[in-house]
Amino acid sequence: MIIKRAESTDQAGIINYIAIGEMCEAMFGTTNRLQSIKYMQQLYEQPGNRFSHEYTWVAEENGVAAGAVTVMPANMLRRTTLMTVWHIMRLKKLRIIPQLFNYPKHITALLRLDEAERNECHISMIAVLPEFQGVGLGTLLLKAAEDYAAANGHNICSLTVKQNNYGAQKLYKTVGYEIAGVINQPPFRLYKMRKYLNG
Repeated sequence: MIIKRAESTDQAGIINYIAIGEMCEAMFGTTNRLQSIKYMQQLYEQPGNRFSHEYTWVAEENGVAAGAVTVMPANMLRRTTLMTVWHIMRLKKLRIIPQLFNYPKHITALLRLDEAERNECHISMIAVLPEFQGVGLGTLLLKAAEDYAAANGHNICSLTVKQNNYGAQKLYKTVGYEIAGVINQPPFRLYKMRKYLNG
């Protein structure tokens, strides 16, 4: 297993899909899993958005992307979120109009999420394919994100996790993350978690 900087040719759309789950329905206006994975792959291949390969590290086993983590300075979150919206609009074209009417609360909540403080490096996505879970990949991916943060002058890494995702919370706490806040913006109920990298 190797951890490497992602490339646009990695097949990591499914990993992003696993990471954000039901948010895909609001983002793409479909419950079709394969269509959502296709859209996530297209976002992954394009630069500048929240799911782009350029902010991602991939865990690779025999040439297969087994897990991924996306991390960036928190002051880039707003810009990359707006670029994500732009890319989705380009992907969906006029088909986005019904989506805006069907999911206005979800879309507004996504755009208003206050995930991190400006001085933090934020892990905006982490996931491991089910067949590779339980062997320490999540810990390795978190370490890659933290190494990137430290190398770029950040003392704090942050992430958000669903309030009912007890397994992920346990992992994050085990490696030093602590709950630092709560986000209750229906339909999203998240904990903000933070880790100080120098101690």
